Amino acid sequence: MKKSGLYLLISGFLLVSLIVNASAASIQKAYLTDPISGNVTVINLSDNSIVKKIRVSDQLTPSGIVIPNDAEEFNGKIYVTIPQNGTDGFTNFLTDKLAVINASTDVIISYITVGLCPQMLDIKNNKGYVTRCDNNVAVIDPTTDSLITVINDSSLDQPFGVLIFGDKVYITNQGGGANGKVSVINATTDQIIGAISASPWPVGIEASNGKIYVGNN
Repeated sequence: MKKSGLYLLISGFLLVSLIVNASAASIQKAYLTDPISGNVTVINLSDNSIVKKIRVSDQLTPSGIVIPNDAEEFNGKIYVTIPQNGTDGFTNFLTDKLAVINASTDVIISYITVGLCPQMLDIKNNKGYVTRCDNNVAVIDPTTDSLITVINDSSLDQPFGVLIFGDKVYITNQGGGANGKVSVINATTDQIIGAISASPWPVGIEASNGKIYVGNN
């Protein structure tokens, strides 16, 4: 499967687009998380038509207005973080779930319990890292869709953006304010091995041409 990421800010909505080639039909599709409608919208990129709207909270309790945040594709599956869920548009509850979607059928096939309020995620090399709003990072196995471990370190301060790059994992920390930092995790041992000074309030993080770029809020 081929994937590329596209991040757009449109009228205050953060849309995360995952472009995948569905192996069953060889259709190139984009998956857009919408925190307002609570849906993941699937778009056929050959004609820009909407294939389906997936409501990722249908099997959650309470079921209602869900707030999907981030999405990643791995081995024919789409993983969606669900930090909040509620019974209406005003009452929200923190959740501990990732939704797992079959990219060929666009149907939710399972949920993974990863801990309180999952934010952003990255998955590579049969391992996924999920930042949480309780200052922890969950580690998942996408081959079994299960939780491996939780990284709990006092240096994590409102971890948000996550990037797997080589044999390391880079996590942006929003809690430092003007003293921004990026935590560095050894992807083999899942231990924090250092920190890098960054721009104030670092949020997004991506790699290109061997370099890592950090966006601030």
